[in-house]
Amino acid sequence: MHNQTANLGVFGGTAPFQLPPTKSEELHISTPFGDPSGPIIELELSPGTYVYFMNRHGLGHVLSPSSINYRANIWAMKHVGVTHLLSLSACGSLSENMPPSKTLFVPDQLFDWTKGIRKHTFFEGNNDAVAHIGLGDPICLELAREVHTLCKEIVEINPDQFQLFSETFVGTTVVIEGPRFSTHAESVFFKNVMGADAVAMTPLPEASLAREAGLCYSVLHFPADYDSWRKAMKGVNADEVKAGLEPFKPVPSILIPKLARAIKTGRCDCAKSMEGFTIHSNLEAVPLKKMEKYALFLK
Repeated sequence: MHNQTANLGVFGGTAPFQLPPTKSEELHISTPFGDPSGPIIELELSPGTYVYFMNRHGLGHVLSPSSINYRANIWAMKHVGVTHLLSLSACGSLSENMPPSKTLFVPDQLFDWTKGIRKHTFFEGNNDAVAHIGLGDPICLELAREVHTLCKEIVEINPDQFQLFSETFVGTTVVIEGPRFSTHAESVFFKNVMGADAVAMTPLPEASLAREAGLCYSVLHFPADYDSWRKAMKGVNADEVKAGLEPFKPVPSILIPKLARAIKTGRCDCAKSMEGFTIHSNLEAVPLKKMEKYALFLK
């Protein structure tokens, strides 16, 4: 564990990627919320600059979006000193302006279409602490700006291979429960009624838990397919997703080291998420044993 001003954590998922070739160490973290998806890989990019990586689906991809212990993953990242979290996430495109296998998409909004299976708060309020965080902007706009800027650099160097969805980081991702993909009716609803731009399975509850933990959180989507809204085409399947993600493989190893050096603390209010009346409970009334699991967030 290191105490730099800012530390970057990265959640990887379905998309294939290469980690930056550098000195690494596995960190096995126990949490009050159960076991995380797996070890955190500490990467030392240079003296004093570290990145902390975790595969949210576990080693060998054994955890579905519904069975990931999101709380343990976020707690573990906070425990090792992470201040900024980047989610690398496959998605389905809901826009002709977001061609799969080519577009780098940094959303600024999320819509929760999950089914209530996932634990979405650390503060459950069952004879316990109750907290109500603000989540009007579920994505840290300062971190998203940095991610988008670096994506723009990648596009400028590789204009035939990649493009941005928008010149500014803007767009909405619908987060579905999975593990199945959307029906045609659902996909059309997301696109035409909700006006969303992409469909994914994991940015929530990552974003809300990161906010409770006082962490900056942003998503970099890799669109692999057109979901199921195009009537003339068959709906998306897993083989299409796998093939659609392959062109993005070099992106993380280019972007992550630059992002780790660019991030700074104090540019936003994410770290202040638990201040004021966010916690409604009289903490003196909460059993001490239960309060221990919140100590990391209330320092």
